[in-house]
Amino acid sequence: MVEGPRALDEAVRDGVRILEVAVEERVGRAAVGLVGPEVPVHVVRDGSLAKSSDLGSSQGVAAVVELPPPATFPDDGIVLVLVDVADPGNVGTLVRAADAAGASAVVRVGGTDPWAPKVVRASAGSVFRLPVVEVDDATGPLERAGFRTVATVARGGSAPDEVELLERVAVLVGNEAHGLADAVVDACDERVSIPMASGVQSLNAAMAGTVVLFESVRQRRVARGGGSWT
Repeated sequence: MVEGPRALDEAVRDGVRILEVAVEERVGRAAVGLVGPEVPVHVVRDGSLAKSSDLGSSQGVAAVVELPPPATFPDDGIVLVLVDVADPGNVGTLVRAADAAGASAVVRVGGTDPWAPKVVRASAGSVFRLPVVEVDDATGPLERAGFRTVATVARGGSAPDEVELLERVAVLVGNEAHGLADAVVDACDERVSIPMASGVQSLNAAMAGTVVLFESVRQRRVARGGGSWT
């Protein structure tokens, strides 16, 4: 389910197949102008969509879309691994950050469904562009695919600029409340912690993942002698 005219426009632009659309009377058909004429558009009473919305309110537009086929691990690049990340806003923000940082894919290990409406909205359409791989094991499949695994931990790891984050690297971000399980951290090749001023215990999952992703961007840019960020 995609909710809101902006999210629907992004889905259309990214080639997502739209199965059907519902619009409230107050919004009208003009709100779905990018949708092709072959897509059924249903006009419903004002307030109808809010009752079924996961977002707490409705912008008057909702669409059912076809999910992409299951993704597989990329051959190279950097991937972001979400391990039991629960908050939809964090999941969407991390997917958006990974897309902006030029990541090859996002890997989901448990946690919130990346296709939940709140995730789709927070990702600003990135969930339609970036492959999302779903696995049950946080490290094994990545290592078999040839990726070096880097665990983000609150303390005790190397600073991001001390860890090589160039190619075939998987950055793992854990649950908001509990972080990565000890067994997952122990199975990773390296640990990374973000240096912070005294008195600050940690950043939230989305912020921490974004910092590490853009350290990878910086390293790739330096390795190429400057120029493009991604």
